[in-house]
Amino acid sequence: MPVAIRGSSSPLEAVGVVYRGQEPNDEYLGTCFALYFPRKCFLTAAHCIGDLPAHELFVVTQIWGQTESVVERVIKHPTADLAILVLPPDSGVMARSFWGCAGYQLGEDFYAYGYPVDVLGENAKRPTARLFKGHFQTFSKFRSLDGRYEYEAAELSIPCPAGLSGGPLFNMADQRFAIGMATENRDSRTTLDSWEEEQQGSEVRKSIYQEIIRYGVALLLKPLEPWLKSQIIEPYKTPVPKPSTE
Repeated sequence: MPVAIRGSSSPLEAVGVVYRGQEPNDEYLGTCFALYFPRKCFLTAAHCIGDLPAHELFVVTQIWGQTESVVERVIKHPTADLAILVLPPDSGVMARSFWGCAGYQLGEDFYAYGYPVDVLGENAKRPTARLFKGHFQTFSKFRSLDGRYEYEAAELSIPCPAGLSGGPLFNMADQRFAIGMATENRDSRTTLDSWEEEQQGSEVRKSIYQEIIRYGVALLLKPLEPWLKSQIIEPYKTPVPKPSTE
């Protein structure tokens, strides 16, 4: 069971997982986390759920023992890799929530939390809670390889393993606010590492070897905060805790 990083409330208590179906062996889709209101709305990466209907999606939290709920409605951002999973009022899911969206700086350290899936070993295909640490390397407009999503993103100093997509990124300075959400990876090739030529008759075959470096990509939440508030806060008309001025 995750342990609070600092104080009596931990951002880890806002994180859950998304499954397709409600049975033990059903398909694991990715990580999710609550924003603004606990037990009402969870964010995840839109690519994790694809075009699945809401009634096939289940949010599961485990911080205080396993609780789960079917998703009542899915709200997708028109361009970003972001989806809101709206739970029914009587969901029974136990979780805290992030209060809002934090700013970010180049070189700033972050923590990322989620449920990646191991490919091999005793935990193969089983989501396992893990906490990652890294720093922001650059910020830019990011477009997914399939061209489906475009959003303001941070390049991370660590890769995002399968299953971490949809998980929150936050700063130790104020854990009440989420900075971003893990989405995918970006591959970068170094300059020429080595090459060799082979004579085959009248032709010369050249082989070039380059090292591939993989960086994680995170969707930044602050640029999308007006849209998030319009979809989450306004429909409920419930006051959101204000950050301390101390």
